[in-house]
Amino acid sequence: MSGPRFTSELTLRSLGAIEHVAGQADGTPVVAVVSDASVAEAVARAHGRIVHPRVPRLAGCTEVGGRPAVLLAFEAVTDLEALLEHARVHRREVRPGAAAAFVVETLAMLLAAHASGEHMGVFCAANVLVGPGGEMAFVGFGHPVHPKDRALKLPRASRAFAAPEIAFGGPASAGGDLAAAALFFQSFLELGDLPPAIAEATMGRGDLAAHVVELMRLSNAISPAERSVPQYLERVRTVLAIAGIEASDVDLAAELHDMLEASGSHLVIAHEAQRFRIGTRTVELEHHSTLRRVLLALARRRIDKPGAPSTWEELFAEAWPGERALPAAAKARVQVAVSTLRKLGLREALVTRDDGYLVDPRIVVTLETHRAAG
Repeated sequence: MSGPRFTSELTLRSLGAIEHVAGQADGTPVVAVVSDASVAEAVARAHGRIVHPRVPRLAGCTEVGGRPAVLLAFEAVTDLEALLEHARVHRREVRPGAAAAFVVETLAMLLAAHASGEHMGVFCAANVLVGPGGEMAFVGFGHPVHPKDRALKLPRASRAFAAPEIAFGGPASAGGDLAAAALFFQSFLELGDLPPAIAEATMGRGDLAAHVVELMRLSNAISPAERSVPQYLERVRTVLAIAGIEASDVDLAAELHDMLEASGSHLVIAHEAQRFRIGTRTVELEHHSTLRRVLLALARRRIDKPGAPSTWEELFAEAWPGERALPAAAKARVQVAVSTLRKLGLREALVTRDDGYLVDPRIVVTLETHRAAG
């Protein structure tokens, strides 16, 4: 497959058989969706059809690492899933205007997609890309949607919300997208309380109660044909107007930018250190068992005793269990391992002192103890 010359800069997310990689194509910022030929074809078709500012336009097709890749015109530095992980840890509350804009923009994007004959099918925060200034764009069109396909191709995918009919083997539809989107929106409630007027309405009280009931009916109807995205969007706008909440694109971009800035001092280490993410950078360590053991040892010391270093002897024992080596050789192995981790993106996070190595105490460390669900 020939196409624009792609230069990789940053792996945003590896879902398994699909990777989102930010880089440049002939000097223009793009995101490459790297997968197999069937997925690449579906992604290219969708982004070639959908015309909406929140859906990156098709910028070409090429190969990345010998695999088919679809290039999408958007400058991304992270995805929403990465920002949400940091927000949950720090219990960050989102501004009402930003939350309202996210809902309105998502629904408007769906209207454009459905008009082109494309459906999302499954909503996942990892498919919401974020740019350096808080810009937002949706990918995920053309990705596998049926449970068996996702389990096979996307074992590393974060939690997702599927259309009811898709969950039971049926085809994607506009009504299915609405049901999935409504669940997707509800998943953000952990980031802050509902505005009082809307909270009252969810309990059947106040002037908004009837409107909220109608929103629930539109998204929860048994038949997909009874779930109307245009009617749902109109009702959302009515609720926001009555509640006195303005859906602000400016607030949304500012919120995402603030979350992006705050996440730069957060190191997230996946289960068994198969990968780590710091700020906007994600690095895979799946095939580097020694580096994984060194990183885990440093992370656990950071969590258990912030500011206390691990000696090279301790790190050697952790990273090369049961092995023996002359002190100079063992010390050199540890130095190389730490130096490699620093080169992979932890230069600012790992501190070398005369008495050992440690994760900078100013860095927030999250050590995931369970493997991410597929």
